[in-house]
Amino acid sequence: MNELRQDVVYGLRMLVKRPVFTAIAALSLALGIGLNTAIFTLINTILWGALPYQAPDRVAVVWSVPPRQPDQVHRMSVPDYLAIRERNRSFEAIGAMDLNECDFGASENGIPAERIVGEEFTPGLLDALGAQPLLGRLFNASEDEIDHPAPVIVLSYRLWQRRFGGDKDILSRTVLINGVKTNIIGVMRPNFRFSDDRAEYLAPILLSHFQLQGSGRYLFVAGRLKPGVSIQQAQSEMDQITRQLAKEFPRDMDQGKPWTARVQPVRDALFGFMSRPLLLLQGAVGFVLLIACANVAALLLARASSRRTEISIRAALGASRRRIFQQLITESLMLSALGGVLGVLLAWWAVRALVAMSPPWFPRLNEVSINGWVLLISAGISVVTGIIFGLAPALHGSQTSFVEALKDATRGGTTGGRTP
Repeated sequence: MNELRQDVVYGLRMLVKRPVFTAIAALSLALGIGLNTAIFTLINTILWGALPYQAPDRVAVVWSVPPRQPDQVHRMSVPDYLAIRERNRSFEAIGAMDLNECDFGASENGIPAERIVGEEFTPGLLDALGAQPLLGRLFNASEDEIDHPAPVIVLSYRLWQRRFGGDKDILSRTVLINGVKTNIIGVMRPNFRFSDDRAEYLAPILLSHFQLQGSGRYLFVAGRLKPGVSIQQAQSEMDQITRQLAKEFPRDMDQGKPWTARVQPVRDALFGFMSRPLLLLQGAVGFVLLIACANVAALLLARASSRRTEISIRAALGASRRRIFQQLITESLMLSALGGVLGVLLAWWAVRALVAMSPPWFPRLNEVSINGWVLLISAGISVVTGIIFGLAPALHGSQTSFVEALKDATRGGTTGGRTP
């Protein structure tokens, strides 16, 4: 510990002694570490972050797949959804959802109406997600009858705060939804999100008898698998059901070929489209960090050459090669630590800028933040980069020859003269 203290104090003196070198090296590292931290923050939140559902690993989405484009997925038609809901044995709860917009205006205080986005659910999907309100209750099957959905609404936490100031008596109020007086029956928890972060309310889905024979595919269908049922088993059952539907409804074909179904984990269904771009971006900024490490290593090698005399004198005074190597690698780690601190500040700014510039449909924007796990990864990156770019200069400096360094110093310090 005493050696470490001495190395740290001496390293600080050397970094302060050469401020231009320190600034250039630290900023180079900050750029690489900051960009990697910012992109990792997005990956950690969007692809790996906890989902606000009960046992999300058992929640799966069921897509319709066109026969001539098997790599694409589509939402499901009303007849297909109802058939799957009635015939499946793999899901303990299954339901559907659709996005909608409405003119939302309070009828009690005269606030002007505004156009907002919301999600219309069947109660089965809310059961599948294990959704629980913060206040009040959710709507039930009796309030979601075909042709006659009840005039009830559940507010998002954001809308409750923004529009009503978090009024605790909100459940006793009504609002005008597209001119229809609607009862507020609940407020969702702050972290509840499903298909669209812009959604500000939940309401019963409007299905009519005309849609029971329609072929329009606009329902987002998802359910909770029964305990012990895998995605593969559910997929096998969906294949059987779609084959039966193709026989019963031969007109619902694409040039003579039937549509099929695909079962996908909810995380992949909601955020899988972002995985490839984010991972490619992470790889790109990883190269930026490697370039920064190479540049700083070159700077340290040049600096080590200029310190040959200093290092040789320390060796002559009794410093071992291990001790010199330890001193030089400590200086590298201190430089990387400085770059890491600046990099985290840069990452904080970059994350805010990315969130501000991202389109509204970008998933989980409201959850993106630099947390303790990300800071731990950043600290690890700083240590690893300090070792990577400091290893070669430290090995080079610790192997400096005392005699050769003094000869070089003598040559450089001797002026020519004429012998009398």
